[in-house]
Amino acid sequence: MAPLIIYIGVGRCAKKVRKYIGVACRFRVRCITFVVNLKNMTHDQLRRIASAFALEGRVAAIEPLGEGFINDTYIVTTEGEAPDYILQRKNHLVFPDVPAMMDNIKAVTDHIKAKVVDPLRETLTIIPALDGKLYHEAEGGYWAVCLYIPNTVTYDRATTPE
Repeated sequence: MAPLIIYIGVGRCAKKVRKYIGVACRFRVRCITFVVNLKNMTHDQLRRIASAFALEGRVAAIEPLGEGFINDTYIVTTEGEAPDYILQRKNHLVFPDVPAMMDNIKAVTDHIKAKVVDPLRETLTIIPALDGKLYHEAEGGYWAVCLYIPNTVTYDRATTPE
């Protein structure tokens, strides 16, 4: 698969952002170009990566989820009553310190969990790898897992400026 080129900036770069992702950047920054190589993963590779995490139940399927502008995201469906999961390859070209980013995500979500009524639906629940880390390194990237929150909606782009 050809690399995806993402432009962030103003002027002509902002037009390219609008063309590729449907929105323009409102911040005045220099034009930055970075290339993300989207690698197709085999089912066996994805299963091996998922098996490195403390998942409940037997994995029934792993399928791509969403557009993946920055990260590669998959839904891990399990058999029976076990929860489903989100498996995500973090883009270390965009986020150069994935371990620190995952520590920050965990700190923020733990803080929020203590303040909400239904923490399993109102915040991310990170699933650690079997070695206790919040991520797993495999296939040249960093991977993370969180619980899938059913009956939710996500948006790939804003429909209004607000």
